[in-house]
Amino acid sequence: MSGKAMAEQKLSRRSFLKNTGLSALALGLSQRTAYSFTETDDPQNGNTLSSTTVPTVCAMCRARCLVLATVREGRLLKLEGNPASPFNGRMVCARGQAAVKLLYDPDRLKYPLKRIGERGEGKWVRISWEEALATIASQFKKNLINHGPASLALFAGGPSSFYIKKLFQQNGISQVHDASFSHCDKIRNLAYEATFGTSAAHSFHLDYANTKCIVLLGSHVGENVQVPELRPLLSALRNGAELIVADPRYSAIAAKADHYLPVKPGTDIALLLGWLHHIVFENLYDAQWIDENASGFPELKNHLQYYTLSRVADYTGISVSDIRRTAETMVSHAPAVIIHPGNHLSWYGNDVQRVRAQALLAALLGAVDRTGSMQFSDISTPLPEQIDAFVQAMDADGPSFSALMNRMEKREIKFAGIWGQNPFQNHPSPYKTITSFKKAEFIFCSDILPGEASQYADIVLPEATFLERLDVLEVWKNQTRPVIASRFPVVKSQFEVKDAYWIVKRLDDQIGRQSMFPHINAASFLDSQLMSLGLSLAELRSHDGMFILEEEMADPGHDTIPDFSDIDPDEVFAEFAVLPPTRRIELSSSFFAEQGWDPLPGFNADDIESPPAGFVRLLYGRSPVQSLSFTTNNPWLNHEIDENVLWVNDIYAARSRVKDGEKIFLENQDGIRSIKPIKVKVTPGIRSDCVFMVHGYGCRSSLLKEAFNRGISDTALMTRSKEDPISGVRGMRVNFVRFVQG
Repeated sequence: MSGKAMAEQKLSRRSFLKNTGLSALALGLSQRTAYSFTETDDPQNGNTLSSTTVPTVCAMCRARCLVLATVREGRLLKLEGNPASPFNGRMVCARGQAAVKLLYDPDRLKYPLKRIGERGEGKWVRISWEEALATIASQFKKNLINHGPASLALFAGGPSSFYIKKLFQQNGISQVHDASFSHCDKIRNLAYEATFGTSAAHSFHLDYANTKCIVLLGSHVGENVQVPELRPLLSALRNGAELIVADPRYSAIAAKADHYLPVKPGTDIALLLGWLHHIVFENLYDAQWIDENASGFPELKNHLQYYTLSRVADYTGISVSDIRRTAETMVSHAPAVIIHPGNHLSWYGNDVQRVRAQALLAALLGAVDRTGSMQFSDISTPLPEQIDAFVQAMDADGPSFSALMNRMEKREIKFAGIWGQNPFQNHPSPYKTITSFKKAEFIFCSDILPGEASQYADIVLPEATFLERLDVLEVWKNQTRPVIASRFPVVKSQFEVKDAYWIVKRLDDQIGRQSMFPHINAASFLDSQLMSLGLSLAELRSHDGMFILEEEMADPGHDTIPDFSDIDPDEVFAEFAVLPPTRRIELSSSFFAEQGWDPLPGFNADDIESPPAGFVRLLYGRSPVQSLSFTTNNPWLNHEIDENVLWVNDIYAARSRVKDGEKIFLENQDGIRSIKPIKVKVTPGIRSDCVFMVHGYGCRSSLLKEAFNRGISDTALMTRSKEDPISGVRGMRVNFVRFVQG
């Protein structure tokens, strides 16, 4: 084996498994021997060459774990958790450790490219950076001048997207869409703003260290293996907290539950209203606390009269006794109860109101800003104004994706940028997405790998991985003392890839503004941000890559990183002061009423379509080793879970004459069939009216040799969606499939 090949194979399987969070939920990686995990190549097995350690922040998923990169002779050997981190400590998940294979992926984009074939054909010619940027800038200016800002749009997400979003927004372009923010944050923020007067965006903390009860609805905590949340949650369960899980599927976290409720898909909001009904009409709430901290209780009580336990049991398929018992379990532990807000939230088109109902449940339990609950209390150490504004800008969100597709299909949007996103897997109706993108006059794409998005671009830009670049500051405001960290390049950039600041600054220069990005490079920009704290990048790096505000800074000259391996992160969180409630909770939302929306969440069974005869509802979720479609070209991760499978209820499978391990085609309600068959997993752990698969598979870019045609795409079977009237985000769990033979 060559020296280069050996460097890429240094991480042993034993080290990989030991340091991941997968074992916590017994998610069981395969025990086959993998070429990538040979024990003889373990860097701890006798190789005496000197190595260096660089702190950085992982970007393999949204968890933002603080990690240490071990580098030898300019080659990355491994990533492991940073013991100084109050979030993930020494632990990092499988994706984080497999970042080595992202960095050295032979399929990655290496040079700027210009399309020479048809859109979607994947044919380009290599060009210079000068030509690539000049072409993009020329098209940008032409459309901005001739057709105005409404003729341009940007689809951008991820930690490197801040600069390109700023470029568009400061040129008056409001059509900026971030799929991750839209599907995961926007819904929650709207619901919480309407209820608590503040959102979950940055000042939000779940007090796992002191909670006595945790309630999860359709949450895939554990299966998404985001270590900073998984660790304290599991610690809370070990400390005796009761867990209530409502989910049509017996997920990994449901296996840990004290109370599991297999709720009928689409009726989660009815279950929440049933809990609220029981708590109110049995006088199980803290009347004095509600009177002192909330308004709108009479309106809520009157509204809840309809949602009796017997009626809710009919809607949800959950027995009256189970609804009553779980409601009283929460009450018995109140206010030390966490009603988890969830992450991916665009389900059925009533999503803001569903999360509003979760917020109301927390309020009636008094589980807001109190020990062991959900805490919005203001942090005791405010951020400097320029950093706070910087953080808020990261959440900018424009029109819905469907609205942008409609405008693009009408040729009203003529110029589009795609940055670190995959619109062809993130949203329903990908066939409409393809048609819409083909009608744009010009598209550019900046990415690390040549995924589906790059196939439709006129110019493709090769972006540096997070291991080769500085990024924006990572700021955690959901602590009493904010934490600030930075990604640092751990190796030199390969080929002709560039970091986001370099790219966008030069685009800005070409466009002619030459003022939005005055700093010479990303380091200078970040230093200007840190200056308000009396810090610099150099000091941040010497301080384990992170800084806790108002913490006494350790001697920057220390040689070793302190050993925090014996410190439980929950003990760190437990020291945070809990402030008394300082805001008025609106049980009946005056803002929603002013906008013409229902001030209180309701449920109408007619709004939830039942599966047509012979069909079942298609549900989707997360994988413990994949981050949507972003990581499916990674051979280490594919070795552990090589494709998605279809969960099918055992009774329904027998009735349909489908056997475990059999491969079947799926066809949706509109006659769209999966491109290839999917393997069936027959199990009693899912309701008979639905099936489930992991999202992110079924890549159609043949330039990604590991990912291409691996598994099937759930999105490709989603030709219908339902718009949430408040957020504008379309729910995607409204499609149905049936089994068909090849």
